[in-house]
Amino acid sequence: ISYFGFSLMLNLAIPIALATIAQMFVIAGNELDLSIGTFVGFVGCVTATWLKDAPLIGAVILLGSIGVYALLGALIHLRNLPSIVVTLGMSFVWQGLAILVLPKPGGKAPDWLLGLMAFKPPFIPFPIIAALLIGLIVHFGLMRTSYGVILRGSGGNPAALGRAGWSLLKTKIVLFALAGLFGVLSGMALIGITTSADANIGNGYTLLAIA
Repeated sequence: ISYFGFSLMLNLAIPIALATIAQMFVIAGNELDLSIGTFVGFVGCVTATWLKDAPLIGAVILLGSIGVYALLGALIHLRNLPSIVVTLGMSFVWQGLAILVLPKPGGKAPDWLLGLMAFKPPFIPFPIIAALLIGLIVHFGLMRTSYGVILRGSGGNPAALGRAGWSLLKTKIVLFALAGLFGVLSGMALIGITTSADANIGNGYTLLAIA
């Protein structure tokens, strides 16, 4: 297969990988996120509209959405709510917000994002390089750092983690905030590839991220 063929075949690998990593952080805390697909769609709509036309406002909205994810983690932990129920409800919220931002398909990705996703390094297609780098960074953060052990322990043995003096609330907030961050990166990468957005563009990513 040629360089162009590999690039075309793996074109959507980056946003899918980022959405999968977002789901992985939630699963690491022994939870499940059923809203990641619609969240990616919402981020895509914001990226193709606000981030293009008013970058500062767009950036604030995206940062705020990461904060909402962190608050979801706190809510799930403090109220002992099933994450499936909470995130399923949030999926409708993200979908509704996406439709409000972009009622019909359209918008345009920022030029800098288009340039980034169209980057063509020599010999090895960009999606392969990006996927490897993302995987290595996340692997190092979760598997090779002391706090990564704490984050994984919050899902594996939360009782032992609590007895050791670590805050389960804090770890849950961090895990969901990381999920929100990678969800934002996934939505932005997707729009950088498709060049425009639609409120339903990320709906299939929920199952893809779990599978």
